[in-house]
Amino acid sequence: MPIEEIKDFDAENTIYLSPDAEETLSDFDPNTNFIIGGIVDRSVNKNLTYEKAEMLGVRCRKLPLFEHLTNTTRLVLNINTVFEMLLRSLNNGQDWSDAITKAMPGRHHDK
Repeated sequence: MPIEEIKDFDAENTIYLSPDAEETLSDFDPNTNFIIGGIVDRSVNKNLTYEKAEMLGVRCRKLPLFEHLTNTTRLVLNINTVFEMLLRSLNNGQDWSDAITKAMPGRHHDK
């Protein structure tokens, strides 16, 4: 179902996660709704999720991946990994370093 059709959609309490966001997600209210955008495509459509967040009138943030990973320049993460990072962060007092390190697939760990 398209998000525009959800009855009582709470844009003020929602964050759209996008790698194209200008601001990084640092801390968040445990009651925040997250939109984890998943685009199955052979090419990268720059700003697609960022523009969708603007259209919906919701905050757009990126995960603090590059603040906690040193040996990577580009990341493509699946929805399960992003969800696990959010869940781990929520369950451990929003310690992003620990959440990202434990959820990140092995191919992205520093060698």
